[in-house]
Amino acid sequence: MGTLYEFTRCGLFHSKEEVILPHELPNLEQVLKDYKRLREIWHAIVSKYYKVPDVGGGFTDYGFKYVMDGTFGAGCIFQVTDDSSPFGPHDSVISPLNRPVISFNDCKFEKDHALGQVLLTGRLEGAGLEKVKLIHRIGVFKDNLLAGDFIHDGLHVEEVDRIEIDLIIRLINANNPKTEF
Repeated sequence: MGTLYEFTRCGLFHSKEEVILPHELPNLEQVLKDYKRLREIWHAIVSKYYKVPDVGGGFTDYGFKYVMDGTFGAGCIFQVTDDSSPFGPHDSVISPLNRPVISFNDCKFEKDHALGQVLLTGRLEGAGLEKVKLIHRIGVFKDNLLAGDFIHDGLHVEEVDRIEIDLIIRLINANNPKTEF
């Protein structure tokens, strides 16, 4: 077993034994492990000499998906309306003007969509589509309005047989350097 210097830095930057050459596939797991360790050392040095706080708060993919499963695992509801009022910061309903609202009859949650991502899918077909010919507001609910989007010019849905909405929720740890690429 070697050190960060011997195996990773020397392998990347010097002509020593076990050199990592351009276009050669290195042991990516070892490089990632060494990078994470090097980042910890760098942060300890910077924290001591420049009083940089350890902001913490990083979320793992597993932790993120656990929280999302607890939130959406039992389902959610997509709703659309022709209400042309833009979303406000305190909106709690899809149609503040009490316009007709369509609730999608088929909503699914996919926990393992991708690394750091979950997928919510809403699907509506059949008679429910006849209630609205123009969609301005789209919302996703779980006990209350969680997210919404406004389409200024509206989405015309006349003679449409089915509507599907995919909402991807991504994990972004903005306070930590990237360790997964």
